[in-house]
Amino acid sequence: MTTPKLNFTLTPLLRGVTAIETLVLLVFGGGLFFLPAIVRPIWPWVIPPFNASYLGAIYVASFVATGLMVVYGTWSPGRLVTTMIFAFTTIAMLISLAYAGNFAADHTVTVAGWWVLYVGIPLNTGIHLWLYRKLPSPASITLTGAFRALLQIAAALMALYSLGMLAFPAAFSSFWPWGLDDFHARLYIVNYISPAVGLFIVSRGTTRAELLTLGATLSLLGFLQIAGLYWVDVSVNKVNWAAGGTWLWIGHYALIGLLGLALLWRSRRE
Repeated sequence: MTTPKLNFTLTPLLRGVTAIETLVLLVFGGGLFFLPAIVRPIWPWVIPPFNASYLGAIYVASFVATGLMVVYGTWSPGRLVTTMIFAFTTIAMLISLAYAGNFAADHTVTVAGWWVLYVGIPLNTGIHLWLYRKLPSPASITLTGAFRALLQIAAALMALYSLGMLAFPAAFSSFWPWGLDDFHARLYIVNYISPAVGLFIVSRGTTRAELLTLGATLSLLGFLQIAGLYWVDVSVNKVNWAAGGTWLWIGHYALIGLLGLALLWRSRRE
């Protein structure tokens, strides 16, 4: 178990802002995934059906991570989730700035909300990571052997794929079951960088709460993406299910989901 004296309580500001973020992820992530007809028309930019489902799955999975951080209210799993949030929102902010012209001028409220969140959240998490930088690690579990190597390899592959998507979005998204423009392809690197950061942190030493949090997040992320692809295609019928690229896409999200289940299994062992 985590040593209590090392598991500090998070500041009310960090916990409060994360609680707001959790609510936003639930409402808009759940809306994009389960009720796209309601949320898509008010989204900050024109978002096609598959992209809505994809982003919704990311947000629903993220809701689990931020929600657990709020519930625990401590540096474990706070250090894991805060670092992942910082990576996610900072990248999303920079990509949004680069593609600001994609935002819908007539969606004033949601566009303003997007900028408030994606400027305020990285600022808040960045400040807290700086304030907490000298805190001792709450890690009480040391992963070794093949399992540790698996996490580090997965983190490296996700980071490398993110760099490829950033530099060559058309080439690195060419196998996806639907076409991506450069904006969405580059925005979606958050879906790989943030888990890569989490896997790297956990591989260096972790706690049961962090294994549980990351495991639940990755398992939902992987399996919701696959389910979302199927559900959307039932309506639009545009996926080529015989294409090798489609099954490569499904396969790599299945592996992410299975990796999440492995982390959950490990958390039960501790």
